[in-house]
Amino acid sequence: MAESQAKSPGGGESGGDQSPRATQRDQQKVGMQMQRKVANQAKMASSRSLLTKDLSRKVLITAALK
Repeated sequence: MAESQAKSPGGGESGGDQSPRATQRDQQKVGMQMQRKVANQAKMASSRSLLTKDLSRKVLITAALK
């Protein structure tokens, strides 16, 4: 129990002997990785809807031009 609490994110007190800069860098790295994962998932999920939107927009534009 104590180990899991110490390792939980936001529990920076446990790493008091480490330099704060290093822990901050690690946290930033993890944050960036998570952001990339979420962004990629969002892209995958929205790519279909975006494609259909683009297609409908192109159809509307070509219909308006004719």
